Amino acid sequence: MKKHRESFVEGCEANGIPERISNKLFDDMTDFSSYAFNKSHAAGYAVVAYRTAYLKAHFPTEFMAALMTSFMGGDGSKIAQYIRNCKELGVEVLPPCILKSVRKFSVEDGKIRMGLRSVKNCGDGAIDAIVRMRESGVRLGSIRDFVDNTEATATNAKVVESLIYAGAFDGVQPNRAGALRMFKLFSEQAKKERGRVIEGQGTLFDMIRDEMNQSDEVIMGNDFGLPQKLAFEKEVLGIYFSGHPLDGYRWIIDEIVNVTSDELNHPKEYRERRTAADVIMVGQITNAKLFTTKKGEQMAVILLEDLVGTVEAVVFPKPFAAAGDAIRENGIVVVRGKEEQDMDGAARVIASKVTPIERVEEFFLKRNDNGRQQ
Repeated sequence: MKKHRESFVEGCEANGIPERISNKLFDDMTDFSSYAFNKSHAAGYAVVAYRTAYLKAHFPTEFMAALMTSFMGGDGSKIAQYIRNCKELGVEVLPPCILKSVRKFSVEDGKIRMGLRSVKNCGDGAIDAIVRMRESGVRLGSIRDFVDNTEATATNAKVVESLIYAGAFDGVQPNRAGALRMFKLFSEQAKKERGRVIEGQGTLFDMIRDEMNQSDEVIMGNDFGLPQKLAFEKEVLGIYFSGHPLDGYRWIIDEIVNVTSDELNHPKEYRERRTAADVIMVGQITNAKLFTTKKGEQMAVILLEDLVGTVEAVVFPKPFAAAGDAIRENGIVVVRGKEEQDMDGAARVIASKVTPIERVEEFFLKRNDNGRQQ
């Protein structure tokens, strides 16, 4: 293989591929050749690889929609990764929507629309009921329209709450907190009235409809704040969609971070990344497990989520004690430490320091000859 490197790199350069990329591709092929399949198996994989590459190159929107559909129902990490890939390809991904989404990810005006099946608690029965309602020609202009025209048994409160949290009702009512309040009010009223309906007789719900129309603004109230919206999206979609808790700290991230979780988890894909002895990361603690050592000291194992993924960090007693109350779920912190692999080969960080993002200035301070910060 190695004797063909020069001609391979020259061919790549002739096609506008940088030497760094062509050498990486050749290295990957060289590594693979040491355990490659037999020719018949390899030929089959080659055909699949060619077709996949062709579809991605010529039909990126349809390809990515199908790819994300295949990962619906997971923890959301793959979906998040592919949404980032879509941005790199210039393909916009739209949130789920009860007015337009179908079961799977779909293509809509050159963009990708998330499928309703990607929303937690939204099963096939509920999706079919929503689609049937749309196909019947019902105009969904309000939460009340949805309550009045949707099969109650198929779209229970848990389903609707999850859809609202995911932003699927934003096209009907962008105030998610208000949409939730209105749904609970109207669905409870409708439930009571269904038991009282006498053929040919108006219901109490009909009679007070005009009065309720006038009080919609009062019922609506304030919306969730962005942090709460993001938390709900993470809960029901497995990803942050409207933003990310770290968005407000991007300037800090650009200034001090020297490695991402993706670089730690996939080192072969980042062979030319930084060689600094220390790892410095900014992330949100999404899980924190506390332990007591044999000496009676506390330590923790945290799951740190940055803008591209997650990585585990171990905080031994000394840095744990220095961290104070920084180690808590949903806390945003700066972590300094060493990278290593656990017994299963997974990447993790052995933290030497965990600092709340509010005290990030500590990472800009230099030490003088006496070891003091200045």
